Amino acid sequence: MGLFSFFSKKEGSGVADGKSKVENPIILSMVMYNSPGTFDFDKMVKELASNWRLQVKEPGGESGTHVFKINGEMISIMTMDAPIPWSDIEGTGRYAHNWEGWEKDLEHHTSHLIVSLFPGSNSIMERNLLFTKVIASILSTSDGLGVYSGSRSLLIPKQLYLNSANGIKNKALPVELWVYVGFRQSDTGNGVYTYGLKTFGKKEMEIVDSDKSLEELYGLLHGLVFYVVSRDITFGDGHTFNLPDGATASIKETDGKYVNETVLRLMV
Repeated sequence: MGLFSFFSKKEGSGVADGKSKVENPIILSMVMYNSPGTFDFDKMVKELASNWRLQVKEPGGESGTHVFKINGEMISIMTMDAPIPWSDIEGTGRYAHNWEGWEKDLEHHTSHLIVSLFPGSNSIMERNLLFTKVIASILSTSDGLGVYSGSRSLLIPKQLYLNSANGIKNKALPVELWVYVGFRQSDTGNGVYTYGLKTFGKKEMEIVDSDKSLEELYGLLHGLVFYVVSRDITFGDGHTFNLPDGATASIKETDGKYVNETVLRLMV
C-alpha cells in the first residue's frame, strides 16, 4: 500500500483536486548569523548552478542588497547588520519542537539576511521549490544558524533545513519547510494543527481533544499535509477520507481552536 493510498474520496464527498486558483504572493524568510559577512553571493550562485542546475540571471542591486532572476522569478537578498527582534523569534520559538536549544543558539545572533521571492507567474509548488533551493544554497555556502519564517510559524535549524531540502533530489517534497504542524496537550485530550497551508490556497487543518497519542496525530496530520500539497487537493466541510486502519474520518469547517481563523477540523 502506498504511503498516501489510504486517503480516498468517499462517494458524494466532493473532494476537489487540480490546480489551486490562488494568487502567488511574496515568499519571505530570514537566515540568521552569529558572524556577519560570511554570506557570499558568488558562492551561492555557483552552488545554485552546480547542485541545483539553476542559472542566476540579471544580477543587480545596491550595496548590501542583491536582486536577480531565476526561471523568470525575481528574488532579493538583503543583508541586515542587526539581529531579528527577539520578541519575533520568541513567539515562534516557543513552539519550535524541531529545534532543541534554539534559545541558546540564537540569543546572541548578530545579523540576518532577508530573502524574498516576489510575486510571480509560476505555480505555487514551483515557487516554493525554487525558494527552498535558494535558501539551501545560502546555508550550504555560509555560516547561517538557521531559518526564521514568521509568516509560517517556522524556526528551522541549518542542518535540518539542508537535509529536508536535499530530499528534493529524490522527488521528496519538503513540506516541513513550508507548513508548520504543531501539537498541544490539555485535560480534554491531545491536539495538532497546521499553520501555513493558506499560502497554498488551502484552509488550515486541526485535530482536537483526541485520545490518540501526539506522535500518532502528528504523523497523520503531516501525512495529510503532504497529500494536500503534493496533489493540490482541496477538502471542505462534510468531506470524508479513510484512515490507515480503514476507519472513515470526516471533516468539519469551523472556527479554529489553535489559530484565529476558519479551519478544517478532522473528526478522527
